[in-house]
This record gives sequence, C-alpha cells and structure tokens, in this order.
Amino acid sequence: MRFKPKLIPTLVMIPCLVILLLLGSWQIERLSLKNDIKSKIEHKIDQENIPLPFKINLDQIEDLEYRKILVTGKY
Repeated sequence: MRFKPKLIPTLVMIPCLVILLLLGSWQIERLSLKNDIKSKIEHKIDQENIPLPFKINLDQIEDLEYRKILVTGKY
C-alpha cells in the first residue's frame, strides 16, 4: 500500500499548521510577559513596609503598587 496525499486535506492542513505555529509563538511571548510581571510583583512584595502616606502624589502611584503598607490606629 502506498501513501498518496489528497489535495483537499493537504490544502486544509497547511493553513491549520501555520495558525498552530503562530499560536504557539504567541504563548511563548505571553509567558515571557507574565514572568516579567511576576518578578516585578515579587520584588515589590519583598521590599520593606512603608507608612501610609496621607497625601498620595499620582506620579508615585506606580511605586506604591504591590507594596506592603503599614497602618496604625485604634479599633
């Protein structure tokens, strides 16, 4: 028995293969972005606690993201 590829299934498989390769490379790029975000969050979490500022400058809001804030008060 000899293998003879048919035209229609071959023409359908070529675009499917290209789409699957593109999706795989997209997933690898996404993994890299997620690892960068994860390392940024872990670095911010490991930093020392800071006291809660009463006035927050909107230019510094990204510096406060994922930071541990120290709050004191009465219950």
